[in-house]
Amino acid sequence: MSIQNGGDVPRADLVPLNEDHAEEVLAFFEKENSPNLAVRSLEGQRWSARNGVGWGLRDVNTGSLLGVAGGYPVGARTDLVELGNMLLAEPARTLGIQVIMFRVRLYMVHHRLANRRPITVIDNSTDDGRRSIKNAIRVGFEPSFEDIPEVYEDCRLCPKRRSLRAGQKCCASVLVCPPAKLQEVAQIAAQQRSHDLENAVTGKRLVLTVRGLP
Repeated sequence: MSIQNGGDVPRADLVPLNEDHAEEVLAFFEKENSPNLAVRSLEGQRWSARNGVGWGLRDVNTGSLLGVAGGYPVGARTDLVELGNMLLAEPARTLGIQVIMFRVRLYMVHHRLANRRPITVIDNSTDDGRRSIKNAIRVGFEPSFEDIPEVYEDCRLCPKRRSLRAGQKCCASVLVCPPAKLQEVAQIAAQQRSHDLENAVTGKRLVLTVRGLP
């Protein structure tokens, strides 16, 4: 899909993924070739879908993926879920979709994984990462001061692991969404299911509809 200025406004649906979509999700990551993501395994993508936190942005006309976002276990911890692996294809960027994807997944955590606290781990060494941190804070996340060693178990997947300075544990920031804020964000997601998005600078537009929230 090409999101153009003027003419008919393109449309996309943000929909829950199922386990059968796991290979399609991995193919999307390979196609978009993001150098800053520690892409989760096939089983990780299946866990994400199985637990309601795997979502895909699909072109209404073609059904093709324009973006994905997931949620994953944090090591052996049963009290945490990490929201991550969010990636948008270029035509869907700069429209504020990341905020919507955060809210929808937090809604699902609230309704399906209420025994787990949502965290997110974001690369703070790039401009894109710092923008993502701002979006996460805008949604309701806040910096975590808790030591969560399990977060670093997936550092082996990170493409930046060889560039860390001596003694540097990670190039990412860990943020957590407090319970009170989680409930507030879930209510916003439930109420806001249709979004007319526009980039005021470029004029790029997209009508996004969230479908499949219970």
